[in-house]
Amino acid sequence: MMEKGYSVGGRYRIIREIGEGGMSVVYLAHDLILDRDVAVKVLKYDLQNNPETTRRFEREAMAISELNHPNIVSIYDVGNDHGMQYLVMEYVDGTNLKEYLRDNFPLPLERIQQIMEQILSAVAHAHSQGIIHRDLKPLNILINKDGNIKISDFGIAMALNDEGMTQTNSVLGTVHYLSPEQARGAQATKQSDIYSLGVILYELLTGSVPFVGETPVSVAIKHSRNDLPSVRQKDPSIPQSFENIISRATAKDPQDRYANVEEMMGDVKTALDSDRINEPKLFINHDDSEATRLIPTHPVSDLDDQDLSKMPEGGILPSEDEPKDSKKPKKKWSKQKKIMVIAGGVTAAIVLIMLLVLLLNRKKNVEVPDVTNMTQAQAVSMLKSKKLNISPKVEKVSDSKVKAGSVIRTDPSADSNVKEGDSIKLFVSTGTPSYKLDDYTFKPFSDVKDRLERHGIKVKVKKKYSDTVKEGLIMNQSVKSSRRISKGSTITLTVSRGQEKVEMIDLTGYSRKSVTDFANDHGLKKIEDPAQYSNDYDKNTVMAQTPASGTKLKKGDEFHVTFSLGPKPQETASSSSSKSSSNDSNSQSNKNENDNEVSFSVNIIIPYQNNKDGDTAPANANPEQNDVKVYLSDAHHNISDLYTEIKIRKDTQITLPFTVEKGQRGQYRVVSDGQLIMSENVTAP
Repeated sequence: MMEKGYSVGGRYRIIREIGEGGMSVVYLAHDLILDRDVAVKVLKYDLQNNPETTRRFEREAMAISELNHPNIVSIYDVGNDHGMQYLVMEYVDGTNLKEYLRDNFPLPLERIQQIMEQILSAVAHAHSQGIIHRDLKPLNILINKDGNIKISDFGIAMALNDEGMTQTNSVLGTVHYLSPEQARGAQATKQSDIYSLGVILYELLTGSVPFVGETPVSVAIKHSRNDLPSVRQKDPSIPQSFENIISRATAKDPQDRYANVEEMMGDVKTALDSDRINEPKLFINHDDSEATRLIPTHPVSDLDDQDLSKMPEGGILPSEDEPKDSKKPKKKWSKQKKIMVIAGGVTAAIVLIMLLVLLLNRKKNVEVPDVTNMTQAQAVSMLKSKKLNISPKVEKVSDSKVKAGSVIRTDPSADSNVKEGDSIKLFVSTGTPSYKLDDYTFKPFSDVKDRLERHGIKVKVKKKYSDTVKEGLIMNQSVKSSRRISKGSTITLTVSRGQEKVEMIDLTGYSRKSVTDFANDHGLKKIEDPAQYSNDYDKNTVMAQTPASGTKLKKGDEFHVTFSLGPKPQETASSSSSKSSSNDSNSQSNKNENDNEVSFSVNIIIPYQNNKDGDTAPANANPEQNDVKVYLSDAHHNISDLYTEIKIRKDTQITLPFTVEKGQRGQYRVVSDGQLIMSENVTAP
C-alpha cells in the first residue's frame, strides 16, 4: 500500500485508496503538472514479478489506449515507478452501477433504457476497435455525479487479433454474468459480451442476478443449461419488449443472439414505443439435433481382425454353442428367428462397410506451411496446394513490420500438424497502425500533445502572436481533422502566444509627430495631458510620460504624454533678474498680473519603491513599476483632488507648478502604490 503524499513517477501525488481488485489497487491522486485529480491503478506488490499478470496489466493499458469514447474511462499515462507498474486513468467521481441499483431500486423504465443505451454505445465502440471486454458487470460500470455511464476495468479485455490469448485464460469473467461458451472454456467473442449485457439488463429490471448457487461452478452450469427466468413472472409490469431483448441477448447458442451490439441497441431504444410494449413473446428454437446414428447390436470394439476374417458372406458369425460340423438333422427356423438373424446380418454388414469407409477416407496429416510475408493470394495458393481449406473470415490487423496486404500469421500457426481439408485462418496486415485525428483548434496545447504522443505521434510546435486566440491554445494543425496518421509520423501545431506586446520607450524630448508615429506603428492610443512650462525641455517636446519606459503594453492600450510649453515668460527684465537671483536649485517663481498672487514651481525627485520590501531597487534589477499619484494644494488646486498619475521603474524627477496668494503656502503629497511617501508645505522663494 502506498502512503498518502507519495508521488508516483514524480508526478501523481497519492490522496487515498479508492478500490482494490484481485491484481491491483486503485488510488485517488492529483496530477501535479496538469492540476487535476486522476485514478492511479498499481499492480499489487506480490504480483509484480508474475509474467502472466504483468502481461495482463499491460494488455489493459493497450486495450484502453485504443478507445476514445465518452462512456469509457480514458487512460492518461502508463509507467513504471521503481519496478512498480501503474496506469493513470480518468477519475470518475461517483459510484458503480451495483451500488447505484442497490440504493435506487426500482429504477424507472426510462432510466433503465438511458443507462443501457450508454453502456451499449460504449461496448459498440470497443467492438469496432476489435476489443472484447469479457468481464462486463455492474461493478465495472461507473456512474458519475451527473448520472452518466463510464465503463472501466479492461484488465481481461482481449483484442480480437491477440495471439497470446489461450483457452485457459478465456474464462476469467465474473461467473454471474458469464456466457455459456466462456463457462465451457471456449474463446470469448463479441456475442459473449452481448450475453453479459443481457444479464445486466435482467438485473436492472429485477434487482437481482438470474442464477445463484452455493459455488461458482454451480452458477456456471446453470448459465450453460438453463434459460434465464422470466422477468415478467417477477414483475408483470415489465414490458414484453424488454423480456424479448433479454431472451435474444442470452440465447445459449451465440448464433441465436444479436449479430452485434448496434442491433441490440436499436431494440433497446424502441423498447418503450407503444407498438412494442405488448409485442408477442419471443421463442428461440435452435435445432441442434444430430443426424441419425446407426447403433450396432454389438460394439465394434468387440470384433477383432480374426472375427472379421471368419465372417461368412451374409455377415453372420457362427454361434459358439453350435458345432461347426453337425450330423444332426437341421431344424427349421421359426419365422421370427429368421427375421432376427437377417437383421443381425444386415447390421454387421453395415458396421463392416463403415469401418472400411473410415479406413479408406482417413485424412493424412499435413504440416501448415509458413506463409508469413506472402501476399494473401500467394498464401491461399500455397495452402490449397497442401490440400488445406481457407477460412472465409480473414482477420485484418495493423502491423508496422509487415506491409499492407501481406500475411502476418496463420491459425493454426506455421509448422503445426493438421489434417488434410482442415480450415486455416489468415491474419493479413493493414500496414502501420494509424490514428484518426480530431480538430484540435482552440484546445490547450499541453493536453493535445500528451494525447498524440501516447499514440506514438511526434508533435512539433510553432508559436505565433494572435489578437483573437488565447495564449496556449492551438490556432492551426498541419494535418486536417478526420485524417488518419501513422504511428511515428509528425504533426505541427501552431500555438498562440497571445497578443503581441510593445515595450514602452523613453519618449522625453520627442516631438509631437515622432510620438504620433510611435503610437501608430505599434497600435497604441496617444493621450495628451495638459502642457506645462518647463525650463528643461524645448517647446512642443515631451517632458513627461505615463507609463514609464520599459512597460509592456498590448495593442490598443493607451499612454499619456505631457508636452512642454517652454520656459514661462517673465514680466520684465528687472523682475526676471530679481527672481533668478532668488531661485534655488529646486524652485522658480514669478509674480502674476494680480499683485496678490505669486506663481512658482518646485522640482521633486520621486524615489522608486521596491514592491517586495520598500527599499529602492538596485540599478541592475528588473523592477516592477510603481503606480504614483500626486496631489497639489494652491490657489487653483485642492489637496483632495488628483493632480497627476504616473508609473515609474526608477527614481523620477517631476516639476510641480504652484500659484499662491502672498503670504500663503502651497502643499503637495506623493502616494506610491497606495502608500504616502512624500508630503511637504512649500512657499514662494
